[in-house]
Amino acid sequence: MHLQPRDRHSLDENDLAIDIGQTPAEIVFLSFSDSELRLLAQQHETFDRQAPTLRCASLRQLKHPYSIDLYIDKVLRHAKLIVVRLLGGKEYWSYGVEQLEFLARANNISLAIVPGDIVLDERLTQASTLDATNLQRIWHYFQESGPDNLSNFLQFCSFLIGKNTAYLESQPAPSAGYLVSACTESDLNKPCVLIIFYRSLYLSSDYEPIIALSRTLSHRGFSIQTVYVTSLKDPVSEEFILTLIKAKKPDLIINTTAFSARKETGSVLESANAPILQVALALTTTQAWQASQRGANAADLAMNVVLPEVDGRIFSRAISFKETQELHGACEVSYTSHKSERSRLEFVADLAQNWIKLRRKENKEKKLALILSDYPGRHGRCGYALGLDTPASAVEILTALHASDYCVDPNQIDQSFIKDLENTRKKIGVSIKDYETWLQTLPQSFQNRLYEYWGSPQDDPAVLNDEFIYACIQNGNMLIALQPDRGTRLGREDTYHNLDLPPRHAYVAFYLWLRVTQKIDALLHLGTHGTLEWLPGKSVFLSNECDPEIVLGPIPLIYPFIVTDPGEAAHAKRRSGAVIIGHLTPKLTSPKLTASVAQIETLLDEYSQAVSLDPRRAKLISAAIIDEAKKQDLFQEAGVTAGADLDETLSSLDKWLCDLKEIRIGDGLHIFGQSLDNEEENVSTKNEKLSLLSALEGKFIEPGPGGAPSRGRKDVLPTGRNLFCIDPRHTPTYTAYEIGKRAADEVIRFYLEKHGDYPKEIMLDLWGSATIRTGGEDFAQALALLGVKPLWDTTTFRLIGFEIIPQTHCPYPRVAVTLHVSGLFRDMFPSLIALFADAVKAVANLDEEIGFNPLVGTKSISRMFGAADGNYGLNVTRQINDGAWSHREELAATFLENAGHALNRLGETTPAIDDFRLRVAQTDIHVHANDICDIDVLTGPAFADYEGGFAAANAALGGKSELLHLDITEPEKLKTRTLAQEIARSLRMRLANPSWIHGQMRHGYRGASEIAQGVENLYAFSASSGLVSDHHFDLLFVETIGKEEVKEFLEKENPRALETIANVFNEALKRDLWHPKSNSIALHLHHIGANHGPNA
Repeated sequence: MHLQPRDRHSLDENDLAIDIGQTPAEIVFLSFSDSELRLLAQQHETFDRQAPTLRCASLRQLKHPYSIDLYIDKVLRHAKLIVVRLLGGKEYWSYGVEQLEFLARANNISLAIVPGDIVLDERLTQASTLDATNLQRIWHYFQESGPDNLSNFLQFCSFLIGKNTAYLESQPAPSAGYLVSACTESDLNKPCVLIIFYRSLYLSSDYEPIIALSRTLSHRGFSIQTVYVTSLKDPVSEEFILTLIKAKKPDLIINTTAFSARKETGSVLESANAPILQVALALTTTQAWQASQRGANAADLAMNVVLPEVDGRIFSRAISFKETQELHGACEVSYTSHKSERSRLEFVADLAQNWIKLRRKENKEKKLALILSDYPGRHGRCGYALGLDTPASAVEILTALHASDYCVDPNQIDQSFIKDLENTRKKIGVSIKDYETWLQTLPQSFQNRLYEYWGSPQDDPAVLNDEFIYACIQNGNMLIALQPDRGTRLGREDTYHNLDLPPRHAYVAFYLWLRVTQKIDALLHLGTHGTLEWLPGKSVFLSNECDPEIVLGPIPLIYPFIVTDPGEAAHAKRRSGAVIIGHLTPKLTSPKLTASVAQIETLLDEYSQAVSLDPRRAKLISAAIIDEAKKQDLFQEAGVTAGADLDETLSSLDKWLCDLKEIRIGDGLHIFGQSLDNEEENVSTKNEKLSLLSALEGKFIEPGPGGAPSRGRKDVLPTGRNLFCIDPRHTPTYTAYEIGKRAADEVIRFYLEKHGDYPKEIMLDLWGSATIRTGGEDFAQALALLGVKPLWDTTTFRLIGFEIIPQTHCPYPRVAVTLHVSGLFRDMFPSLIALFADAVKAVANLDEEIGFNPLVGTKSISRMFGAADGNYGLNVTRQINDGAWSHREELAATFLENAGHALNRLGETTPAIDDFRLRVAQTDIHVHANDICDIDVLTGPAFADYEGGFAAANAALGGKSELLHLDITEPEKLKTRTLAQEIARSLRMRLANPSWIHGQMRHGYRGASEIAQGVENLYAFSASSGLVSDHHFDLLFVETIGKEEVKEFLEKENPRALETIANVFNEALKRDLWHPKSNSIALHLHHIGANHGPNA
């Protein structure tokens, strides 16, 4: 029996290979820690010239295998002693560990590889040539650290290579303590701010940003306590911090340490019950940060943003960046030090000041603004938020504020206020003259962009008599308003996710007015989601020229957000400093079949009983079933093939009806903080209200994960917690890969059964929030289709690379997979983008037959596409809803243009529309997976953007791709449906189902807007894919504005929604997308238009 070699690849092997340029020395020290490298080099400088020569190098420079090989050849093979401090375990530098072990044993070189933290890794001990006692001694020198201990470490190294040198054992050094030069005298009359940073920076004197931050805060009149800690997980440091918090009672904590320190009982910082601002001491240089659209690299994103969010910290800004000194001193060390960025310090200090004001002010004195989205900005859609009744929620919030002694009066407002805002019956004016004065305080580059794109403020559509007019209601100290248009009303969805477009003058003026004139203490944005966090600028680590910061400024933002959308919630956290208060989804229910379809189910039951007892009756029943099924247009939905016999036909119909009945839908909308009958849900709603009130009082909000309770994620309950995301370094998880592998099997089975052959090309959609919710199941599916599986660190379970599955072990031929990624996925998962690029390249280079591996010999290996850097939308549905199209080919062109940007392994995009056209044209199956039953293809426009847009493009290019919608809502029971089936299923059981419609009718204006939203989404699929039948339009018409009860509801609660729905049906008629069965429909629509149209 012959064992095949395992074809493994690390994430590092495709990084840029470099030559450090050092010369040989007797002792070589390697570490990821710049502080250790710097301090050790400083200590060596104090020794005389007779001391052994030393080289210090960063492991960050030795990630690529070739870099390691070159360094071994030029430096390491000449050394007598090599010491490595390895953070993260062997898997973080596995190739280096293996090569150094081979080198040391072959050349009799002393080798010590010790952990860079407190986590023991036995594999490092086994790779070392020094004994366990000496390894432990070296480890202690660095754990205790400090100048004296590292000086003795060098003396010990000298002893190990044969010098007659005396050394002392390591001496204990304080795990935590004060940076006295960054502390001020305690003053009970001043707010107290606690600053925390790493002990390693203290010991290496690399704390310039900490001193600068302390001084900036001190100038604002705060009492400052600045302390260093070994780590927030270190027991001694924890006790030190806990004692300090009890004694000083800080009003706010600014934490600069990375990672998460939270245990099941929480973090020691939470004992202050105060806001915890997370600031980053960035790992990148100032130049790299300034040039980057993303802002933070993958390491910074994970260490300084994602993991601290798990602890409930409010991410603010990066306050320092690295400065590099190349080949410095006798050690030829290239180390970096932290250098503060003045504008970032000022912003953090201002934000801290405002959170402290919010904490210290009496509730009755606080001024608040409650902002409701005006998206997607079509008629009847004011206050839109995913799954949330915003008018009812606003009233609920005002009631809670009144009970907590805020100066608001809930008796002066009811849910009808949304109509007043929509019609601008309640309004305020902001003078252009004041705005122009405020504008002068903003960056000149921002002013230039505003004027260049929008012209003068007087040209803004919101201006009347030299004032900007806004829809606002003043209720005591609370201002309730619709978020102004970011761009012009006509092109609203075009501008909504376009980061290149500056906000117009009226938008900027509104937020400046809130800050300067209204002097609000906090802003509440109600529901998922607004436009502020999507304005131009970096994805994270914002600068003072990024629009979200310019517009909002350092105002505390509290943001109720649906718990199932952690991706977009994270975007708001990272770009606008939001505290996200997760809220429940609408309660799920199982709808009934409509009467006509239920009749078929009854007949099928009768047939199954009669077929053996009364064949003549069974024949009559089967004829009735087929007749009624044809009337209801069920044959195509059920997948009844031409020429199918009676048994096959009835079996297909029965399976389809069973599939319909298994659907679960939302029953109405959620009302934030409203008490419910169900005790478990009631705990969540109480917590939502309590957390919002606590945030407004400047208290700590407990963190909680985002995800879907409907998918068994009980850990997301109770809601009312500050949402956080998964660590991207752990994606995909092992469980996600197992589910993704089964999903890939289902896709292959579907195609094989239909075509009798295996697919060669598959395009797969990847969305950010879905990846977060599932732990990366869709991405894992892509790897499985390629014949690749992830590799994880066996200790930390972090993703470290991939392994190519040998041809003999693949269950089916490899598939050439193309990923169509969303903007959020692009920004949030840089490591997955790098891994997929490497995997495609490795698979393309295999020595396999092209019949088994279609990637072999391909000239272009661009296999990831999406919107351009800084863009998040595809604009297909926008173009449809604006009526700016005549033929489906125009929609195809929009899809191809906006999605046709290739991603390299760094996640950078370049226009590649020709490559993308080729991928779309050659696709055998387009796969979109839906992981939660809370939403379906008709819930929002993004489904039509991606799936409908692809359908239009594939058809325009002459392709014949299968359009597959993969249902992974129940991981143990995966289901494949065609996109046409998924549209029909969502229509029959939700959008045109009386039970869902009646659920929405309980919510007045907002429920009506949900119905209008669904009608527009169905129309978008009809326009883009042609997969909506006449019967589907008939059914939707009959159950909505064709039903008097529903029409009267719309007419009363939201006339503009009624107008929108009628306009959509009219458009479908005019564009020949719908041929209604009833001749009276056109007249019916005419009457509605006459009463509710623009000329009514």
